[in-house]
Amino acid sequence: MNQNLSDNRVFFIINQCSGRNYQQNLEDKLLSRCRQNGLQPTVEFTAHPGHATELAKKAAHNQYPVIFAVGGDGTVNEVANGLIHTPAAMGILPNGSGNGLARHLKIPMNPLKAFDLLHTGTTMSMDGMLINGRYSFNVAGIGFDGYIAEQFGRNGKRGLVGYLMTVMREFPRFREFPLEAMVDGSPLHDRLLIAAVANSSQFGNGATIAPAASICDGKMDICLIHKVSYFRAVHFLTQLFTGKLDRSPSVKIFQATEFNVVLKHPVCYHIDGEPCGATTLFSATLDPGCLNIITPDPSTGKE
Repeated sequence: MNQNLSDNRVFFIINQCSGRNYQQNLEDKLLSRCRQNGLQPTVEFTAHPGHATELAKKAAHNQYPVIFAVGGDGTVNEVANGLIHTPAAMGILPNGSGNGLARHLKIPMNPLKAFDLLHTGTTMSMDGMLINGRYSFNVAGIGFDGYIAEQFGRNGKRGLVGYLMTVMREFPRFREFPLEAMVDGSPLHDRLLIAAVANSSQFGNGATIAPAASICDGKMDICLIHKVSYFRAVHFLTQLFTGKLDRSPSVKIFQATEFNVVLKHPVCYHIDGEPCGATTLFSATLDPGCLNIITPDPSTGKE
């Protein structure tokens, strides 16, 4: 890979609460793999929300060349927020319930195979989206997806089945909200179910919100979704999970670098799947090439 490993230190930030079935011996396996490769590892466990960002900033300050986020999209987001505009490269060892960014990047879902990208992968600069003062690297949105993120976080049932059950239960009662926005300086007025901004293509588990999104094209994909009837919801979900949402007449997707929304009443929003409460202002601005990330080498054609 392109990352300079003359400094053989690696830093692991592990969220043991990610996903549904954390492997208690995962850190032992990672330490063993480091010893086999002549690496000097440091392992830290997250203790509270925001802790991963604190740990990542500390690791970057101490000039660790590689910092691994071990967890789901929330952990990845926190670690990335601590590495903005630093020389450090972030690696993702997926261990969450959705793993949206990792799936978009074709990072292996097996954490040990993902660790091997340290030697077989490449490092690239990826874009970030600044959402209401916090960075998003996957997908952020306001409306029904924000509301579902809040409900999903409350019920404690992780995984795809629990997510879909929450969606189908809450869908009939959620109403479209009026939206006034500026998109790269041009006005937009609409009533929507979801207004999402995508840096990568999917929420997680293959739920593809923006099929053509790229993490390094200098643009956000803006996805505006109108509500469909409950009877068409199954077809809509099928399009979502088959990467064909852009073909739906209820969906409009376009690219921009700034997206600023003003609402008459507070609406729930999320950043990379983590609920952020309700707001009347939703501001998204692209920050190109702000994070170094380890990905599979596209020239190999393998994950």
